[in-house]
Amino acid sequence: FTKPLGTQYAGPFVQIQRMANPLFNELIIGTGDKDRFSMSQPKDDAQFASYALDPVLARVLNAIYGPALPIPAPPRVDLLPLVQYLPPIAAEGTPVGPIADLLRLNTGVSPTPSDSRSRLGLLGGDPAGYPNGRRVSDDVTDIAARVVAGVLAGGEFGGFP
Repeated sequence: FTKPLGTQYAGPFVQIQRMANPLFNELIIGTGDKDRFSMSQPKDDAQFASYALDPVLARVLNAIYGPALPIPAPPRVDLLPLVQYLPPIAAEGTPVGPIADLLRLNTGVSPTPSDSRSRLGLLGGDPAGYPNGRRVSDDVTDIAARVVAGVLAGGEFGGFP
């Protein structure tokens, strides 16, 4: 805010962005809703549930690679554990959380020693890595792209170890 006598830093705070799960807005939310998502609160994320079940990036990858990259068809229920806090991210018996873009941490999982960490976090067999919290060494871009491409589809809990 600028006044004749200088800058004034007062007034209500205005949310302009939110960053919980890395790349959630960039890879999951549809182009026309990105600003609305950024300005909303996690308690209202159910309005964006259709994007979690049919991510934009999956449609883009289908358009580019076609059958060469077999991406699961929507609804993408394999992605629900990432937005509802379900096992193996959450502890067994944890109540199902709401659909929300929240960075969650299961404190029952011990930290992985730095020389044993996998840059792919949980996908790489490291339960202390992303999406169970986020460490600087977690390659969230690679993890997110693999998840959207369908690595979680199939198996007992998708492709999670």
